[in-house]
Amino acid sequence: MRAVLTKRGRPRRGTDAVTQQEKDDALQFAVKVAHLFIVDLLIEYGARLDSHGSLGLSAVFERASRDGNTEILDLLRKWE
Repeated sequence: MRAVLTKRGRPRRGTDAVTQQEKDDALQFAVKVAHLFIVDLLIEYGARLDSHGSLGLSAVFERASRDGNTEILDLLRKWE
């Protein structure tokens, strides 16, 4: 997965580069299911959450606080 996320410029023949939108979408899904390893990896390689929206930062913090999911809060704070 790291190899796919770090492709820059022209990808090797027969492969596809991962777009920023795909990284962001994957991050939103990983946050939703609270998969900490994948969240950490995606953020490390540039995935971003919107400031607002259904899975924006404020919504994620609110949901994690309500659910008592301190691990996801700590992870997101790490990358601020």
